Amino acid sequence: MERLLKMANSPKKQFLIGLPGAGKTTFLAALWHVLFESDVDGCLRFSHLDGDTAYLNKIRDTWSNVNQSDRTQIGMEQVTSIFINDPVLDATTEVVIPDMSGEAFEQQWTDRTASSGYVASIRQSIGGLLLIHPHVREESLISAAEGLIKNIGIGSLLEKVAEENLPVPWESRNAPTQVQLVDLLQFVQKLCEGRSIRLAVVVSAWDLINEKNPNIWVEKRLPLLHQFLTANQDVFETTCFGVSAQGGKIPDKKTTLEQIVAPSHRIKVVHGQGVSSHDITLPLRWTMRWD
Repeated sequence: MERLLKMANSPKKQFLIGLPGAGKTTFLAALWHVLFESDVDGCLRFSHLDGDTAYLNKIRDTWSNVNQSDRTQIGMEQVTSIFINDPVLDATTEVVIPDMSGEAFEQQWTDRTASSGYVASIRQSIGGLLLIHPHVREESLISAAEGLIKNIGIGSLLEKVAEENLPVPWESRNAPTQVQLVDLLQFVQKLCEGRSIRLAVVVSAWDLINEKNPNIWVEKRLPLLHQFLTANQDVFETTCFGVSAQGGKIPDKKTTLEQIVAPSHRIKVVHGQGVSSHDITLPLRWTMRWD
């Protein structure tokens, strides 16, 4: 009850963030479909929109026809906020999508800048979703690099570079994914100014992963991110979801997916020890309900 009162007296905004290629477009397309359908029990419902429906309808139609979504470029998206109703709480949350392309988040890492609109939305949020694609950029071990050098035959070239003492420029955008994610969350942490928020870590393309529990997958594959969230539980109350918004890889599984009559039933959402659902609003329900 105390947490419900806390929610009632707090801003109702939530954010949806992720680096480029995290699966935000496909997730949003499936979400936009489910919000209006009646074939998924208990899901959140659409209330109203701050923005143009054209972009949302376009990506939803692409998704429902089992086609691959184009990668969102800066300026392509027209969505500001989607207002979603929770029938159980009789409450509405505003899902703020500051950057569908993810380029602005990458620039936050590389250029150390953020828009005033993004800063304001985070400061007013009670929670949010962090989307991560399972094909993350990992750290490279020196031992692995030595083997690769031998296999591709560039040892002599590298020896020449070393002899000439040539500097190798470091590109910040090539940093491991989890390093960038932690930096992204440290920025969120600073903007929370001591407030506690709920963070749903959403691992997209879950159909590509041979793991039942998303929490275990994050702990194993993204240990730095896991350690950061564990060490900052006073700010981030966190859980992980595995989400396959499309249901399978396109075009490999296109024929199989087209045979599923209800597009909503292609969606797979996993939370906890393999508990599966078609309700893609589950992460938002969790971040919204302080019970």
